[in-house]
Amino acid sequence: MTCQAGSIFENIISLPNNNITVQKSLSPLFQLSLCTLGCFYATSNTALAQVTSDGTVNTQVNQNGNVAEITGGETRGDNLFHSFQDFSVPTNNEAFFNNANDISNIFSRVTGGRVSDIDGLIRANGSASLFLINPAGIIFGEGARLDIGGSFYGSSASSILFEDGEFSAADLENPPLLTVNAPIGLGFRDNPGNITVRGNGQGTRLEDSEIIDTNDALRINPDQTFALAGGNLIFEGATIKTAGGRIELGSVESNEQVSLISVNEGFSLNYENVDAFRDIQLSQTATIDASGEGGGNISVQGRNITLTDGSTIEASTLGSLPGGSLDITASETLELNGFNSSLIVTGLYSEVYSEAIGTGGNIIIDTKNLNIVDGAEVQSGTFSSGDAGNITFNWYSSQHRRSIGRYIRQCYWRRNWKWR
Repeated sequence: MTCQAGSIFENIISLPNNNITVQKSLSPLFQLSLCTLGCFYATSNTALAQVTSDGTVNTQVNQNGNVAEITGGETRGDNLFHSFQDFSVPTNNEAFFNNANDISNIFSRVTGGRVSDIDGLIRANGSASLFLINPAGIIFGEGARLDIGGSFYGSSASSILFEDGEFSAADLENPPLLTVNAPIGLGFRDNPGNITVRGNGQGTRLEDSEIIDTNDALRINPDQTFALAGGNLIFEGATIKTAGGRIELGSVESNEQVSLISVNEGFSLNYENVDAFRDIQLSQTATIDASGEGGGNISVQGRNITLTDGSTIEASTLGSLPGGSLDITASETLELNGFNSSLIVTGLYSEVYSEAIGTGGNIIIDTKNLNIVDGAEVQSGTFSSGDAGNITFNWYSSQHRRSIGRYIRQCYWRRNWKWR
């Protein structure tokens, strides 16, 4: 809304949706008062959580102070379906899914065409996993947090796919599919929105840190999955953590389908039916960390995957359990570049920390082009009795292979790295 005091206003007809419709000339003083009222109305509307139902599946939203309590919806077996016109959570606000404790999966879609801007808390009851799809995209701010017992799947997909149909955020002409079945995939239509995660750049793990080393992060429980799948994925100082769980990051083009495969931690993302990808960027000391009693599993898949400014992806072993796998797949280029002003080195890490006795996990890199420059590194090592994992490269371009090799050899213990 734009207000200009002293411009020629006319008689007021209505003030709907923060817009002013006018007909006859009014005095400048009243124009200014009207402008102030309209601007205040528009601004005050953003102070509380902007979570509104679209009226399609009986979703109900009650605003209690800074908490948007979400009830109703439609239940099929242990699946709960919600549908929103808008879903944004400002700083110090909360979106609370007040679901029954026997719900396993909450499937939620955003249909209004506006990006979800989340800088507050998303909470749910029990051990329910939460799916949040918004084709327009999602932004997680520095204040974004999760308090859910299950897994979290955030996506700019247009629909959640089931064997018997889809729960679509784009096709509102047909009744939404509500089913007892488990999901089998995510469907992307034209131009899926970007997913951006911002943080304070303070999530890097220290060698002597506790397993839970910070709460300033988007975090899920150790036996669960945190997944983001969308257009471009952008991490600016972001911190995403799980103490030994699963982290899945995928960036795809229009008109693609990502499969959901059932695993112990929930669902993994499978790209065997995807032909084209988009880009993933980590900057400003962004941290993706699945280190725990045993190193967790991390999968990152995109076209160009770039880490700069001391950004790290890590799945290290901190205790007695064995490590998982850190898989990076770039259909074009993987680039690791430099370090930040505090000399935190950009890199991929799977280590066995001191006092740990579990084995380290493996790092698997699959890319057409590989650039490791200005001191960045790929590291699989051990500081204890547990053996380190392997580093495997599936690399289609031989350019710079000799020079890049030293950034791996100089920081690697007890195992061999190999080209394929």
